[in-house]
Amino acid sequence: LQTVLLHHFHSRERILREPRLVAGRDLERLRISAITDPLTGLYNRRFLDEKLSRHLVRASRAGDPVSVAMLDLQGFKSINDRFGHRTGDRALVATADVIRDSLRPEDTACRWGGDEFVLILPQADCLAAVAVAERVRRRAAATGASLKPGLSLDLYYGVAASPFDGRSGDRL
Repeated sequence: LQTVLLHHFHSRERILREPRLVAGRDLERLRISAITDPLTGLYNRRFLDEKLSRHLVRASRAGDPVSVAMLDLQGFKSINDRFGHRTGDRALVATADVIRDSLRPEDTACRWGGDEFVLILPQADCLAAVAVAERVRRRAAATGASLKPGLSLDLYYGVAASPFDGRSGDRL
């Protein structure tokens, strides 16, 4: 059926210029590639927007809080300048690993861009979000020297909780 449809739309209707069939495993690989950051393996910004919207709708109906924490690797430019981009990449990956290991199964970690990360914390109020962000910060700080002697990792963070700080992803 796929072949017949491709032939029809390509040869007869001239809608498709270069039709291709994609195997299920390749399609799944493409889907995962579209929503994850290639360096850290965390979800990307596109996924963040969709996931946060879904959590906010659910939380609004249930009356539950949803918190967001934004984390920024302190002095990341100086890490790249002082130790090189390979070490900078290793610092990002190590930070992502710490984040991943510090969250509950229902939490979501995303790489916002560069050296910034966003956590979606469903059913967590602002105080719980601060506790998570602080735990991540402490654990990341403990890993710096193991990557490279003289390297220190620290994170700045900020938190916001729905509904108190806003009811939309943009507002949070």
